[in-house]
Amino acid sequence: MQLATAAGAGMAGHLLLHSLLLSLPLIAGWTASNCLVTEGSWLPLVSRFFLNCPLNSRLPLLAVCTKVTNLTQALEAVPQSVEGLCLAGSISVLPQDALSNYPGLKVLGLNLRLTRLLPGALRGLGQLQELSFMAPQSKNYLFLHPNALDDLRSLQKLNFLGPCLDRNSSIQLPTSLRQLVVRYSCLQDVGELDDIFPDLAHSPFSGDARTLDVLDLSFNWQLKMASPGALQGLRLGTLHLDHTKMDAAAVLSLGLQKLKSLSVLFTVTAELPAETVAHFELQELQVGNKQIGHITLEALAFCHSLQSLVLQNGGLTALPPNFLAAMPRLQRLNLAGNQLQRVRLCTNETGFVSGLWTLNLSDNGLLALSPATFSCLSHLRELLLQRNQLTLTLDGWGLHLETQNISEIFPALRQLTLLGSSLEALCSQDTSNFFLWQLPGLQSLKVRGDGHSPRPCCITGLPNLQELKLDALKYRARPRPVQLQELVGELPRLRVLQLARTGLETLSAAAFQGLGSLQVLVLDWEKGLVLDGGLQERSPQMPQYVYILTSSLACRCANAWLEPWFEGSPRTYMWVQPPQLCPAESGGGSKHPLFPFLLNHCQEALELKLFGGSFAFLLLLISLPLLQEARNSWVLYLQALLRAWFQGLRGQKNEGKNFLYDVFVSHCRQDQGWVVQELLPALEGCPPEGQGLRLCLPERDFEPGKDVVDNVADSMASSPITLCVLSHRALRTPRCRLELRLATSLLLAAPHPPVLLLIFLEPVSRHQLPRYHRLARLLRRGDYCVWPKEDEGKDSFWAWLRGRLGQPRCR
Repeated sequence: MQLATAAGAGMAGHLLLHSLLLSLPLIAGWTASNCLVTEGSWLPLVSRFFLNCPLNSRLPLLAVCTKVTNLTQALEAVPQSVEGLCLAGSISVLPQDALSNYPGLKVLGLNLRLTRLLPGALRGLGQLQELSFMAPQSKNYLFLHPNALDDLRSLQKLNFLGPCLDRNSSIQLPTSLRQLVVRYSCLQDVGELDDIFPDLAHSPFSGDARTLDVLDLSFNWQLKMASPGALQGLRLGTLHLDHTKMDAAAVLSLGLQKLKSLSVLFTVTAELPAETVAHFELQELQVGNKQIGHITLEALAFCHSLQSLVLQNGGLTALPPNFLAAMPRLQRLNLAGNQLQRVRLCTNETGFVSGLWTLNLSDNGLLALSPATFSCLSHLRELLLQRNQLTLTLDGWGLHLETQNISEIFPALRQLTLLGSSLEALCSQDTSNFFLWQLPGLQSLKVRGDGHSPRPCCITGLPNLQELKLDALKYRARPRPVQLQELVGELPRLRVLQLARTGLETLSAAAFQGLGSLQVLVLDWEKGLVLDGGLQERSPQMPQYVYILTSSLACRCANAWLEPWFEGSPRTYMWVQPPQLCPAESGGGSKHPLFPFLLNHCQEALELKLFGGSFAFLLLLISLPLLQEARNSWVLYLQALLRAWFQGLRGQKNEGKNFLYDVFVSHCRQDQGWVVQELLPALEGCPPEGQGLRLCLPERDFEPGKDVVDNVADSMASSPITLCVLSHRALRTPRCRLELRLATSLLLAAPHPPVLLLIFLEPVSRHQLPRYHRLARLLRRGDYCVWPKEDEGKDSFWAWLRGRLGQPRCR
């Protein structure tokens, strides 16, 4: 499990630890303070942390690091297999070979307040396809050496988002470049590009005109001039001049050899740029400005080449006659945000049939649509009418949804979104309260509640559901803690689960039993989360990615086990944001980082430290004889373990040693009847009825008057096998718990450990076992068996036990 917490969480550095028990590692484990890693397909789930990073969701692995001041230290947390990387922080000069350890990088974003980029800084990035320089708008000047981009032989897109570029830079652009974006900069004249990029219009090698797919100069608020011939000879696909002071007519003077698409949204353009459309025979035009107001038939006559037209927010109140007929090639038309209360696109007199595919009439204040409005749009595939004043009447549909007929009405439904729903009408009203709609083909379900449902609805029984998002299901009137199994049930193909504001408090292993395919778990805006310790046993089946976003982990000892588990398991990557803190003990003052606080204040965390052992810990144990009369299980365990260390039990080989007993039997007084009636005859009796073994029983063989700790340690040292008879009663007995802990510690710590066998007289949950023993069961899963209640199963039980104890003998 890799845990990444925000800066200040007290978990810096990284740890590489390969697990022998897990066969599907994602990447080597690490702990990072400010880096978030995700697969590209999951980028939408955490997109708000990538807002300023133009990363591509089609890339396999992405990473974003914030608050970067030391580049080398920050990159230690980033796996070398990433193909998309964004770095944000404060580094004025990028050192040479700064990213040479990432030769497979495809997309790189640098929001580092850079002032200079020297040759060699990007060496080794021969596969880089997109490079972005980001900075606060028009406040940061960036100087690029003319040869700074020479190593980027595969670069296709170059973005400058914010920094002002030195006019004397003379930057040599890679011949592979297809898109150039210069936004939020200090540009005032398009002609400045010729000084910054002298080979923008022509190749420096052949002298031939360069071809670019996109040149984007949007959001340059001071850009208002176009020097004649500034882009002389350039063959351009799309030119973006949105949010500038440019007029579309000025594009004619740039000297472009070719232009297919022009966008001049929110510029000073006051009319349809008919001459520009005709000169370049534009295929796409985007123009929008409240100053346009109306369109003349004369202007439309020049627009016959258009295939896509956006007249958004243009202040239009009416369309001229034969509007569509003037543009016979038009396929996409966007008229959103105008004042077209009535629209007449088709005229029956001409019999014209438009090839229009998409029509957007949103936000127009439309009052009515006549039957003839769409009569010539037989090819229309998409019609958008949001936020108008239309009244639509659907007579005779007979649409009545019930749980019994939902699959018949929507047999092919793949995506379903329920907004502002309490889900009460969709759930059973019995104690199970599960989702009733049976939609076998549903793959994506998103539910946003209204906060008025007193209990959650369990989403289950959807065999093909792959994505589930539950939002705002928390009961506002009387909030109560919710467990994950109350929200989701049997969803065998679910891959992505998002929970936000659901009131979730406890996350336990039981909740994942019906989620065998889950790969990503996102917990957003949840408070006081407790991750049950049983999750560490389920580590191989945990999702690959767990994101706890804008949420908090409870400052409770139940979470103390998390940090070492996160660091030790390479199967799951976890990101926790923001920094997790615990309140000050006195109720005031500064707060403490979560995990260091828990490790220093929780009993179980202290036991885990003691179990690891160190020289300082051994010195501390010298004081334990002063606590001789204490009889709590924690002190007894430490005393017994110290005695075992001093006797050399941890490192002593068992081969060739003469043991006083064959088996040490640990049991409580309440289970003594089973031991005497069932176990003793089967093990101490001579063959063939018994095994002929000598057992060490506490009540029979412990030395009278001798301290219980000494008796336990000596008996285990005198037996090659420890057999623990467990029940609920035994687990509540201090001596049995002591014997089980000591046996487990020897099993884990000794180079040649004794054999530890477990017999369960009744079903016992793993969560009731001591933590050390649950770890032991991960290592030796075959060394336990349950005593059968039926007679037919007892033969198999005795066969298993005899097989584990070895050949029979009689003394």
